[in-house]
Amino acid sequence: MVCVYPYAELRAFVSDVIRRFGPQRLMWGSNLPVCGDAAAYQRDLIHLRTGEWGVGSDEIDAIVGATAGNLWFACPL
Repeated sequence: MVCVYPYAELRAFVSDVIRRFGPQRLMWGSNLPVCGDAAAYQRDLIHLRTGEWGVGSDEIDAIVGATAGNLWFACPL
């Protein structure tokens, strides 16, 4: 989906995806460099971290780091 910052059209969709899949199954990703320059990428990440998308701080922490850490760097038991 393509829309302009602050991506109001995506709010319901993003919230629904997080609710249905759970933050433990989602990872922050970018479309860098297609999405724009590094400043646009940073702006989007800050936008997610503000909670404007209806995402709680624990969920945000999982999406922007913990899920990827568990997937790529977790030690097998």
